[in-house]
Amino acid sequence: ELKKLEDFQSYKEVTDVGQFRISCTWVLWKKGEETRARLVARGYEETEEVPSDSPTIDKGDLRTLILVAASEGWTIETSDVKSAFLQGRALDRIVTIIPPKEANVAKGKLWQLQVALYGLDDASLQFFFKCKEVLTGLGCVQSTYDPALFMKYDQNSRLIGLIALHVDDFLHAGTENFQATVSNKLTEIFKMGKTEKGSFKYVGFDIDQNSEGIRISQQDYADNLEVFDVNPTRSKTQEAELTPEEKSQLRKCAGQIGWLARETRPDLCFAQVEMSTKFVNGKVRDLIQASKVMRKVKNSESSFMIRGLGSVMNWYVEVSTDASLSNLNEGVHSTGAYVILVRNKSEDCAPIAWRTGKIKRIVDSTLECETLSLVDGLKQAVYVREVIEDIYNIKEKSLPVHAIVDNRSTVDAVHSTAPVEDKKLRRDISIIKQMLNRKEISSVSWRPGKEQLADCMTKRTAPTFNLMSVFQTGKRDDLSLV
Repeated sequence: ELKKLEDFQSYKEVTDVGQFRISCTWVLWKKGEETRARLVARGYEETEEVPSDSPTIDKGDLRTLILVAASEGWTIETSDVKSAFLQGRALDRIVTIIPPKEANVAKGKLWQLQVALYGLDDASLQFFFKCKEVLTGLGCVQSTYDPALFMKYDQNSRLIGLIALHVDDFLHAGTENFQATVSNKLTEIFKMGKTEKGSFKYVGFDIDQNSEGIRISQQDYADNLEVFDVNPTRSKTQEAELTPEEKSQLRKCAGQIGWLARETRPDLCFAQVEMSTKFVNGKVRDLIQASKVMRKVKNSESSFMIRGLGSVMNWYVEVSTDASLSNLNEGVHSTGAYVILVRNKSEDCAPIAWRTGKIKRIVDSTLECETLSLVDGLKQAVYVREVIEDIYNIKEKSLPVHAIVDNRSTVDAVHSTAPVEDKKLRRDISIIKQMLNRKEISSVSWRPGKEQLADCMTKRTAPTFNLMSVFQTGKRDDLSLV
């Protein structure tokens, strides 16, 4: 580790003249049979406030990148940077540290850092700045919408490649031109670790590319989760308050389910949200339900498919939204959800974004909660469309956005010239009408609940088969919006 610091010219020795300095420490960990060490500065000792919010790729935008790669027939790749923070941008402030005793530095000498050592608040941000400088220097353009997404175009303004940043892990795909002018150049500028193509693990997911598309999986993570049982005697007292240990078990379960729900398992979204409302006043019955959810995870697949959709000019965005009135916190709060697919004129589709959450305000009608859920879903769907248009450098509003709800009253209110009776709801309805009038969205239409993909994301009892079939096959047989 000391050799790395020297090789990357991470510091220079300076004389101790009483200047402000911070300390450092070693962090040790095991990787297989090997013990590794990293020198970490105690950045919290700095008195100067520095920005620390380093961008990382949005998960929805990451899926959009994967969709573009599958549709263009590009091989998807990942690369990681060795000792990334030591290869970050040169520090623009003076940071002096007390060298570790293992460095055998002469008495009266300190280290003045040249780059942001691990442990400094802005270490990750400084590496991001270096990546941005390098990528823009190689002719890439930073996304208008996601600072961790970069595109490259040829002389005819045609997209030839994409790269996403998640700290020191890059995900990229493109033409041979992109490979030569970006991917290969990165290996010359940065000292890289491994580069993998087609099938690999990236930020906790298994990514596998084949002729049908690209599958994203958390199956390894799901398989390693531990199912827990509630003591039979304890199960007989379902209305009893949870003990501190049981509350801890519920929080752990909610965290594990939440990670799956957000990334590959939208059918688990409501279970996670419901669990999160039980942390303070949970009952034994809630822990029993959590145990059932864990068993469901172990007995089902945790992956989804992104299929190539051909030319972007044939794409459209479909958003399904749903809501359930007063089904959280003992009937106080309501639930809203959306699921967004990018589709073409066949059955092929790509899941891009989904979410279940508590409706932001307390509502007193199904119309109100359905409308609020629709507004949230439409805003996210428009964002997905705008990111795609930004990536392909095509004019705004090129891709239609179609919304589907299973509440007729909501559709009627949106299309009616008369205002709704509930005055506090008029503003929300007006937002949707304005989006239609400005052609930000193309349609809002009704489907029965059984055909509505988001239905199972707002309630415990709704069947999940249709939703997960679409996710796992990358096919949606409803072509009525084409």
